[in-house]
Formats: sequence, structure tokens, C-alpha cells
Amino acid sequence: SNPDSLRHRQHPIFQWTANNGVLVGIGNTDSYGGSHITIKTRPVETVMTSWAYLKEFPGPLSKAKTKKKDVEKWIEERATNSSDAILWKVLGDFVAFDGDVTSPAFSRSIASLLTPNIQYAPVSDEVNFSMPSQMSAVRQPNTPMNAHRLSGNNLAAFWSHLQSALTEKALKLALDEGDWPLALLTAGMVSSERYASVAAAYIRMTFDRSYPDRLLAFILHVTSGNVMNAITQLTNSPADLQWAIESWNELVAVVLVNSSASPMEFFVQFGALLVKNGYVVEGHVCFILAGVPLSETPLLSSGVKFQAVGSVLGNSVCSVLMSEVYEYGLASSVANPHTLQLQVKHAGYLADAGLFLEAQKYVDGLNAILKSYGKNVSPLTSFALRDFEAVSQRIVSGGSYDQGWFSGKLSKPNLDKMWGQLDKFIGGD
Repeated sequence: SNPDSLRHRQHPIFQWTANNGVLVGIGNTDSYGGSHITIKTRPVETVMTSWAYLKEFPGPLSKAKTKKKDVEKWIEERATNSSDAILWKVLGDFVAFDGDVTSPAFSRSIASLLTPNIQYAPVSDEVNFSMPSQMSAVRQPNTPMNAHRLSGNNLAAFWSHLQSALTEKALKLALDEGDWPLALLTAGMVSSERYASVAAAYIRMTFDRSYPDRLLAFILHVTSGNVMNAITQLTNSPADLQWAIESWNELVAVVLVNSSASPMEFFVQFGALLVKNGYVVEGHVCFILAGVPLSETPLLSSGVKFQAVGSVLGNSVCSVLMSEVYEYGLASSVANPHTLQLQVKHAGYLADAGLFLEAQKYVDGLNAILKSYGKNVSPLTSFALRDFEAVSQRIVSGGSYDQGWFSGKLSKPNLDKMWGQLDKFIGGD
């Protein structure tokens, strides 16, 4: 063969057929400089690597009609054979706990996935500080106090300030004398912002940049209300940012199991930071832990959008399926308009794979949702509406192809009526 032919880029040409196959045309150049095209017919499952799990997906997913155990079983199979196994496993737990991101058991389960080398204590084994007996057992009676403490005249002055409504002055006295426990308690009386600032000062004074001090300092910043300060510090320091990216699983896990309330702000901000730096899967794990709905609207001030799970735009079979599973776990009573656009893509993928019956289920479901919105309102964008009409026409073309196995399965008159409705949506009539 002519080695020079390797310099020319080859452009395979694909043509989907209606009988579960695909025509593949590949251009070649022979040793004499001539060109020719080799055309082969292959089963779609040999070309489309996602065909098998696309066919087995238990969709369209519905809390009313889809059994949770069927979804969990399908996710488990995907998680064992996927490069995005960690994301599938997180989605599996999300579905298993019905999207309850505030559940302590859910937090423990996710933390175990992210840091399997850590042995997490069961929730029931934690010390309960609401019990007096537990409180007295925290510190042994003969153990000296490892902190400065106000006493004598200073303590009397502190009390006098509190009595006179001079809380800030009492706080300053505690800080000047190095009584950090009392200072933190007093700062909490002033405001959550003041508590966060005092906690930040204590952290800066106490911890250095070694391990585990660095990790401790970051987590204490987050759990004391200094989320934005912690994130800003990462963005201002390339070294700190790289450390956080490399340690993302440890950071997320320790916040999960050490927060009395689900730290949504941290997961959203840290997730956006990861996505901005190219770590999409890791960032989307954070968004899932915050229960962020899929949308084209940017998250807070980050500018990052959570439009699909597993990819930025949802332009892959895997991402579309992940997104549907996530929405199923969220269990909203109202269909998310953004997710409906992804379902149109799903129907198209099914048609590509020759899975027309499965595609028809999505078309029927979408058509019912469109009708529920009325004549002049649509949850789909104009582009998605056109894609929806196109995939519906493809299903009819595939179904009537050569009077094959799919012939007669679809109602042409009903689809004609539906396309008329779509024209009204697109035209704004």
C-alpha cells in the first residue's frame, strides 16, 4: 500500500437502516492513487457500543409506573462496566434513598464510596451531646484544660459588658485574652457572620499547611460558614487549587459526615469549581449531593450550568440516561421542561438503534405532556419540538419500511394530528 495515503484523513459515512442495521462506507486509496469506497452492512449493536444498555433501560421512568428495584438493578449493572462507575454508584444511592440528600445514612453510604479506605462509624454510635451522661464523659475530671480562660476581673468585666448589651465589646475582651471557646460562643450571639469570622481567625492561628492540618483548616472553614472564603482561597492559589482537586473525594466525604445540615452551598460552589477546571464527573457528584435540578440557568454566580449528568451538554447516550435516572431520584411531581429535551434525544437514540417500539414509548409520553400544557404553550424549545417531530417521522418511516416487523404498530392518523399540534407550537398560533 501507499504510505502517503495514511496522511489523508478518512471519513466514514454512516446510513441508519430501518431493519436494525447500519450501512458503513469507508473511503480508501490504493497504491496507485486511486480511490474507492467499501460499503458494509453491519448490525447496529456492533457499531453503537451503547446499544445493549440503551435497549435494557427501564424507561420512560416514572415514580408511578417504574419499580425502583428495576432501576437499581439496571444501575448496578452499568456501574460494574463503566468508566464513570463512581457517578453511576452515586446515582444508585441517590435512587435508593429516594433523593433524600439530608439522610445521615445516605451521607455515610456516599462517603464510603468516595473514600473506601475509611471505616465510618454507624450513625447510632455517635456521641449524643444532648444526654448529660455523655457530656460528662467527654472530658476526664483530672485532665487539665488546654486553653486560656477568662477569670477574676476579666470575667467580671465580660459579664458586665453582656449585661450592658455590649456584646461586641465582650467578644473583643475574650479575643484579646485568648479565650477562643468563649469568643466563639459570644460571636454566635452576635451573628452567623461574626461567628464565621472569629472561626476563620482561630483556624488561621491554629493550623499550618501540613497534612492533616491543611485538610482540617479547609473543612473547618466550610462547616463554620466560610464557604465562599474557602473557595476564593482555592481560586487565588494554583497550588491550593491543585491540592483540592486531587483531594476532592476526601473533602466531599468529610463534609458529608460532619455537617448537622446538608452543606448545599459548599457542594454547589465546589462542584462548579471542579467543572470549571475540567473535572465534570467530580463536579456533578457534588451537584447531585446538593440535589440541584437540571437546568440551563447558571448556578449562583459561578456561571456553570448543570444541564445534564456526566457531561456539560448531555450530547451522549450515557449522559442522557444518567440525567433521566437523576430526575427519577428527585421525584418531582411536575415534569422538568429541561429534562423533556433530553427525552427527545433519548427517543432519537432509540430510533438510531432500530429500537422503534422503545422510541414510541417516549414519543407517546412526550405527546401526552405536550397536550397537558394546552395549545399555545410548550415546555420544549422550538429546536426540541422540531427534533421531536423529526424522530416521530423517523419512527413511522422505520415502522412502515418494507412492511416489516414494525408495520402497523403505529397509528399514522394520530401522528398526523400530533404534528399539526407541533406546528402550532412552533409557529406560535
